[in-house]
Amino acid sequence: YADRTVPTYAWALLSSFLAALSWLAVQKFNWMVGYSGRLGTTAFAATNAAMAIMCGVGAVPWTVYGSAERTHESVLSLEPSLLFVLCSVVSATMGALSRLYAGIPVNPVLIPCQVAFLLMITVNTTGYQYSGACYNGFALGAYVAMASTKKLLTSVCAFGGAGMLAGLWGLALSPYFVGFGGKGGFTAFLGYTTYWLINAFIRGFGSLLLRICGVNESDTIGGEDGKVDGSSGPGLQ
Repeated sequence: YADRTVPTYAWALLSSFLAALSWLAVQKFNWMVGYSGRLGTTAFAATNAAMAIMCGVGAVPWTVYGSAERTHESVLSLEPSLLFVLCSVVSATMGALSRLYAGIPVNPVLIPCQVAFLLMITVNTTGYQYSGACYNGFALGAYVAMASTKKLLTSVCAFGGAGMLAGLWGLALSPYFVGFGGKGGFTAFLGYTTYWLINAFIRGFGSLLLRICGVNESDTIGGEDGKVDGSSGPGLQ
């Protein structure tokens, strides 16, 4: 879809220039540090800015964002959709396992990419009919697995949950922004932030219930002094 979304090299240069400026701003102000899809989200925002300019001057039609003809029913089917979400979970989980239990400092970008690549090669040898859906899911899960292991996603289950939510967001966005740069990273970012919102809601609701029941929250996690014995490690919230 590159020829449809970016018709000439000049427009591609504009998109790249905006992406570079956006990334400089993200780094300067430390936005989204440790989030899944940080770089992709930056590229996606820049692509949207460039696309708005291109559509405004008539270089490309506004239908690049989506159209009435391109619906979920027309672009999605059951088996590939399920595989896409499942492969996102598998890739995010395996990427997290490789990082959390490596025993040594590892590159947070390289390791998930290697895991996703190995998974893609494995599926490719089978000649499976819906291998494309698997590849996209593996790539999305890799973006999720690049998140910091010391912030929100600190366990394998947390990465798997974020991978599943990212997969669902990927299905929801399937008819829209086709061919936009950074869409995969932005989808991973949505999965990450959705997991954060759900986690915050559950924790807040749990605390509210404890207060209603008259229970001291510190008593539920560390006894009378509210302290927890031992040290936290990978997989412990």
